[in-house]
Amino acid sequence: MSFEEVAAGGSGFLAAGWQIAGESDVCLLLVTCAVPPSPCPGDFGTPQPGNANEFMIGLFGVTLQGPNTIEFDGVYDNGTFNHGFAFVYYSFTDDFSIRGVFGNRLPPPPANSVGVFLNRPVPEPGTALLLAAGLIALAARRFEQT
Repeated sequence: MSFEEVAAGGSGFLAAGWQIAGESDVCLLLVTCAVPPSPCPGDFGTPQPGNANEFMIGLFGVTLQGPNTIEFDGVYDNGTFNHGFAFVYYSFTDDFSIRGVFGNRLPPPPANSVGVFLNRPVPEPGTALLLAAGLIALAARRFEQT
């Protein structure tokens, strides 16, 4: 599905609580799971020896494969509900990894080889803990009065 189809809710992901990832989400993901971008968004960055992108490519799958390369390409919301484009890449021949995060760029063709970065908001545990503490305090006060 295209970015526009996902954004319009055609995939069912948005109805299930997913949202199109923002630029800071994609940058955090790359710092955690791939060759860290510096700065992010930024250009291609410095190639790293070995397959530093192996985990992320394994997690999302290969969207583009050459004779000696594998790559995951994806689009995200760059803050103006427009396309941002990010990729992670590994070359078997030269044994190096590279990444790119571009805040206002469409992915290169073929367009059918591009995913969409999605995330799902997770409530902070602090909110649940505060609610639970409040309920316990109310219950304790009630038992104390009886």
